[in-house]
Amino acid sequence: MRNVNRKKLIASLATVAAALGLVVGGAQVASAARPVVSITVKGAATSGRTYKAIKLADYTAVDTTSTPASVTVATVSQVESYTKTALNSTLGGSATNEDPMSYVADHWGNDSRTPEGYAGQLRNFLTKLSQDAGFQGLITASSLTSTATTVSGPSGVNVPAAQFTGLDDGIYLIEDAGTADSKGQNTLPILVSTKVGGLTDAQQPGGVADTVDVKATFPGKPKKSTSKNSYNVGDLVDFKIETTVPTYTNYEESTYVLKVSDTLSKGLTYDKNLLDAKVSIDGGTPLVLGTDYTISDGLTAPATEAKGPHTFTFDLSAYMQAKIHAADYSLAGKSIVITYKAIMNEEAIDVIYDGGDVPSATAAPVHNDAKVTFTNDPNDQSGGKTGESEPGTTNVYTYKMQIKKVDKTSDKPLETAEFNVKDHAGNVMTLLDLGNGSYRPLLPGEKTTPLPASAKTTVVTPSNGVITINGLSDGTYTVTETKAPVKDVDGNVTSKYKLIAGSDFNAKIAATYDPTTKKLDTLTYSIDGGNAAGLASIADSVRGVFKVQNISSLAQLPLTGAYGIGFLVSVGVLLIASGSLLYFRARKNARSVVAGNSVVL
Repeated sequence: MRNVNRKKLIASLATVAAALGLVVGGAQVASAARPVVSITVKGAATSGRTYKAIKLADYTAVDTTSTPASVTVATVSQVESYTKTALNSTLGGSATNEDPMSYVADHWGNDSRTPEGYAGQLRNFLTKLSQDAGFQGLITASSLTSTATTVSGPSGVNVPAAQFTGLDDGIYLIEDAGTADSKGQNTLPILVSTKVGGLTDAQQPGGVADTVDVKATFPGKPKKSTSKNSYNVGDLVDFKIETTVPTYTNYEESTYVLKVSDTLSKGLTYDKNLLDAKVSIDGGTPLVLGTDYTISDGLTAPATEAKGPHTFTFDLSAYMQAKIHAADYSLAGKSIVITYKAIMNEEAIDVIYDGGDVPSATAAPVHNDAKVTFTNDPNDQSGGKTGESEPGTTNVYTYKMQIKKVDKTSDKPLETAEFNVKDHAGNVMTLLDLGNGSYRPLLPGEKTTPLPASAKTTVVTPSNGVITINGLSDGTYTVTETKAPVKDVDGNVTSKYKLIAGSDFNAKIAATYDPTTKKLDTLTYSIDGGNAAGLASIADSVRGVFKVQNISSLAQLPLTGAYGIGFLVSVGVLLIASGSLLYFRARKNARSVVAGNSVVL
């Protein structure tokens, strides 16, 4: 917004013109003749907040000889000494005799609505002005208080807003009055050059507005995510935290704090040797651990890991203090991305199933929560005042399946049958035998050579015939019988059960998740391929029970499906071959009799 007239002249004559309601030169409209205007501050951060406004400058005249029009401003006398002090401080102590708000308008415009509103000279000026105790007294005493409303936001969805109505046009400072439940999260003071009352939108000078976006000093709720929704026990879960650098203009270097804390729930393990942490800002080169940031995990050497619940913290304070020291405020509002890995441990099974056969709908799943702690009051030069963001959360799951081995004729359980299970990539899984037919994948510490004695590549049915494999991600697994049972339904040793080609099958665990909360929506089990012999079936698609039958003769095979048809075809071929042999033998015998030869048997 360009000041088109000489500042000193306007400053000295504007008050007289306004007081007399004069129209200067026929093309300039005095302030008293113009209708009132409004200011709306919009954005999610305004929710539950009230704002105070104080006028810093009048539009002393409006030049409408061109479109758009131009305006001349003069500082309101009530704030002149405060604005002059803040301006001279922003200019590095060099004094200017110009009207302070005319200088601001002429040199910096209204960059509150641009990225520089977080880190430019105008932001420095507003911060210094707000830090003045006398000026704060004026704001507190101001009768201009916002009312809560909503306005149309992106895609037509209404967003929270704070509105001032019935204002004389001019330049205003809008400041967060704070609320009891704000968690120390304050929005930045905003400079607003209102629209000129009575002019059409086409006539309005550049840089004026009646609606502006709130500017937050805080990073908001961190976004948490993982590359998958479910994992095997023993897998490294790759977590990502995304948040933003809060505004740090004019904060005290030595006391500035910026930390991101993460809490792992039960079912996850923090392991500093497997953490593989990376921290970057705005997609740049990762920061250096030990120089730019530190990780505090509360462990005492020689301990290197801890099961959840466990909290550890990424401390970026030193990096931000260096930026303040260099007067580099360009990072405000830019993204912070933190990635690291944690172990899905065996306790995740109990958390998710909570003693039942299906994932508990009431128990909280395995999850982790991240929050940001940050210095939040630039007026507190002694430091110590911090705010805390709402926590961001993400959920992860692990599942189980059962293999129930039965005799086909009696449907009674069979023990001593052996299987192997191949993962999604076709690799035979090594599983830890927990006893009584229960197994789970190995943890990282159990995968070292030599493996534990209870680590097995085959699983064996116990006396009840049921194998339970815990701690599996969703997806498809291939189950193959590698040894037939050597005991019958009464527990007697037998050799009647045989391995049947085509009895392997693909067990599918299918899950859907809420796209917002990432919580489990549905979980179903099915056979997805294989099973040519038709001996496998779903006994319970909710609890994940796959029933596998054993037979003692080929005649017990189901006469349906590819295997059954193949069996019938094979039997048919044999019957045809046998019939043909008998036919040709009979023909031969008949010819022998006619010829008078001896009968050949």
